[in-house]
Amino acid sequence: MNYSYIVLFFFLLTVESCQTPPRDALAPPGNHSLQETDSTIVSSLIRQSENHYTPHKISETVFDDYLKQAEEIALKDDFKQQLATIYNSVGIRYRNRSDYTQALQYARKATQLAREINNPALLAESTNMLAVIYRRIDENKHALDLHMEAMQIAESIQDTFQKNVL
Repeated sequence: MNYSYIVLFFFLLTVESCQTPPRDALAPPGNHSLQETDSTIVSSLIRQSENHYTPHKISETVFDDYLKQAEEIALKDDFKQQLATIYNSVGIRYRNRSDYTQALQYARKATQLAREINNPALLAESTNMLAVIYRRIDENKHALDLHMEAMQIAESIQDTFQKNVL
């Protein structure tokens, strides 16, 4: 019998006998909960998506695997702030593809979530994104109103970066 077959047999036997530990056992040691771990995972997935996304190249997939996984965990754990961030990213990607119907859908979701959790910085960002989309579809009056709202929110929290972007 060939030596490589013996090694393969023992490898498969070992893999077959392995079991995934229960979910509670996956939490890192210390005072970290599974929800904190999930939050870290979602943030990491969002960053990975941003790192792999090329804004100047229209990709086949807007809602990539990273964002799909992040959304799944964020929905399960009710991470509204991270969901708003995900939806902002997806809205921007649809906007860059000139798919304004989808862009508006995701920008509205992000804005609604930012209002729900009372996060002014996120609200300024998502409101500004809505304004840009409306400007691109020639609804300039509505776009101007939204830009002004975003600027007022940014000023209220002294967010000079967001204010400069507006």
